Amino acid sequence: MVATAPLLARFRHPGQVVDTGFGLVIGIGTALLSLPVATTEGESAGWVTALFTAASAVCVTGLALVHYELPEERVIVG
Repeated sequence: MVATAPLLARFRHPGQVVDTGFGLVIGIGTALLSLPVATTEGESAGWVTALFTAASAVCVTGLALVHYELPEERVIVG
Protein backbone atom coordinates (compact mmCIF):
# COMPACT_ATOMS: atom_id res chain seq x y z
CA MET A 1 0.00 0.00 0.00
CA VAL A 2 1.18 3.53 -0.76
CA ALA A 3 2.22 5.66 2.23
CA THR A 4 0.27 8.70 1.01
CA ALA A 5 -3.09 6.90 1.04
CA PRO A 6 -4.03 8.00 4.61
CA LEU A 7 -3.12 11.59 3.76
CA LEU A 8 -5.27 11.62 0.64
CA ALA A 9 -8.12 9.88 2.47
CA ARG A 10 -8.69 13.12 4.43
CA PHE A 11 -9.92 14.84 1.28
CA ARG A 12 -13.49 14.08 0.31
CA HIS A 13 -13.33 15.76 -3.11
CA PRO A 14 -10.51 16.30 -5.64
CA GLY A 15 -11.15 20.04 -5.47
CA GLN A 16 -9.98 20.00 -1.86
CA VAL A 17 -6.60 18.67 -2.98
CA VAL A 18 -6.27 21.49 -5.53
CA ASP A 19 -7.34 24.14 -3.02
CA THR A 20 -4.93 22.82 -0.40
CA GLY A 21 -2.11 22.76 -2.96
CA PHE A 22 -2.76 26.37 -3.97
CA GLY A 23 -2.85 27.39 -0.31
CA LEU A 24 0.44 25.65 0.46
CA VAL A 25 2.22 27.15 -2.55
CA ILE A 26 0.90 30.62 -1.73
CA GLY A 27 1.96 30.20 1.92
CA ILE A 28 5.47 29.09 1.00
CA GLY A 29 5.76 31.89 -1.57
CA THR A 30 4.61 34.44 0.99
CA ALA A 31 7.22 33.25 3.47
CA LEU A 32 10.01 33.39 0.89
CA LEU A 33 8.99 36.74 -0.61
CA SER A 34 8.78 38.38 2.82
CA LEU A 35 12.48 37.72 3.41
CA PRO A 36 14.74 40.79 3.05
CA VAL A 37 16.93 39.01 0.50
CA ALA A 38 13.98 38.76 -1.93
CA THR A 39 13.79 42.51 -2.66
CA THR A 40 16.22 44.74 -4.47
CA GLU A 41 16.17 47.23 -1.57
CA GLY A 42 17.28 44.56 0.91
CA GLU A 43 14.34 45.24 3.23
CA SER A 44 11.36 43.04 3.98
CA ALA A 45 8.40 43.84 1.74
CA GLY A 46 5.89 43.04 4.49
CA TRP A 47 3.65 40.03 4.69
CA VAL A 48 0.61 41.61 3.00
CA THR A 49 2.65 42.65 -0.05
CA ALA A 50 4.34 39.24 -0.14
CA LEU A 51 0.96 37.49 0.13
CA PHE A 52 -0.47 39.57 -2.72
CA THR A 53 2.55 38.87 -4.94
CA ALA A 54 2.60 35.13 -4.14
CA ALA A 55 -1.12 34.74 -4.83
CA SER A 56 -0.74 36.74 -8.04
CA ALA A 57 2.19 34.58 -9.17
CA VAL A 58 0.33 31.33 -8.45
CA CYS A 59 -2.77 32.55 -10.28
CA VAL A 60 -0.62 33.59 -13.29
CA THR A 61 -1.56 37.28 -13.32
CA GLY A 62 1.95 38.33 -12.29
CA LEU A 63 1.08 41.54 -10.47
CA ALA A 64 3.61 42.87 -7.95
CA LEU A 65 3.88 45.91 -5.71
CA VAL A 66 7.62 45.57 -5.06
CA HIS A 67 10.52 44.77 -7.39
CA TYR A 68 11.56 41.26 -6.35
CA GLU A 69 14.86 39.79 -7.40
CA LEU A 70 16.38 36.35 -7.04
CA PRO A 71 20.01 35.98 -5.86
CA GLU A 72 21.32 35.28 -9.37
CA GLU A 73 19.93 38.52 -10.87
CA ARG A 74 16.81 36.80 -12.18
CA VAL A 75 13.72 38.94 -11.70
CA ILE A 76 10.59 37.08 -10.61
CA VAL A 77 8.25 39.76 -11.95
CA GLY A 78 9.66 42.41 -14.13
